Amino acid sequence: PAASISEVVNITIPHAVTDTLIFVQASVVDEAGDRSGAREGTVVVFGPPTVSNVLAPPIVQPGSLVSVRVTAFGARNITQIDLVVAGAVSKDTPVAVFPPRTSVTQDIVFSVPATVQDTVVQLALSARDELGATSPSKSMLLPMVIAPPTVQAIVPPTVQAGKVLSMAVSARSARPIAELRNQVRGA
Repeated sequence: PAASISEVVNITIPHAVTDTLIFVQASVVDEAGDRSGAREGTVVVFGPPTVSNVLAPPIVQPGSLVSVRVTAFGARNITQIDLVVAGAVSKDTPVAVFPPRTSVTQDIVFSVPATVQDTVVQLALSARDELGATSPSKSMLLPMVIAPPTVQAIVPPTVQAGKVLSMAVSARSARPIAELRNQVRGA
């Protein structure tokens, strides 16, 4: 054992901090059990806000409105919530927090088009504080409930042999229609 020691102590500060100050203390105990007085210090913590919770519906349907509730907190006032939507919907939505505050619950509503290209809506939410510090994104996947395509055909009740049969066909789908198939059998 040495009579003198120097050491660098590294302490990892959590990413989600709820206060702007950390109080540190150092002391030493020798072989005989004698204790030194404590040396204390105060450290100011600068960290981004934290998105602590995101509530969204478990499934999403084409042509619907989706409501997302975001909860965030920070050591400094939060001024903006950012929503990035990808997949079946592509949208970047910055939402101003007014008045700015350190704890925020914000509802954000966006629409899903009636025709979609994907079966999932991907959400990424972050919070920005008054100094411009941005939280890490909190991500969520919302599956799409997509009904199968439907088709209607209107045909005349009769047709004369050797003539053209005209039928009106209409189809609907939440996704783009790739092909419309017609088939004739019999006669």
